[in-house]
Amino acid sequence: MRLIAQPGRKPGAPKCIYSQPLQVDDVQIGENGDVIISIIAEDIYSKNSKQRYQIILTEGEMSLLGSSPAREFRQDDVSAKSTPNDGW
Repeated sequence: MRLIAQPGRKPGAPKCIYSQPLQVDDVQIGENGDVIISIIAEDIYSKNSKQRYQIILTEGEMSLLGSSPAREFRQDDVSAKSTPNDGW
């Protein structure tokens, strides 16, 4: 799994702040069935700082990820649009 960040309000280059395989320990199921992905990644600005990030997906959002249109979007499509120096 990769996590890419970049400034939201001003121009700036994307930076890969996390690039590791997702582990079972990174994923939890919440009381209401939400899927919680929790990782510790680099800070976008500070070199020696780490931040904990959580992505919380509802059952509906998980269903969307597993639907046919979502599967038609392939990693090859992303790779073809990125360049070696853009942080991807």
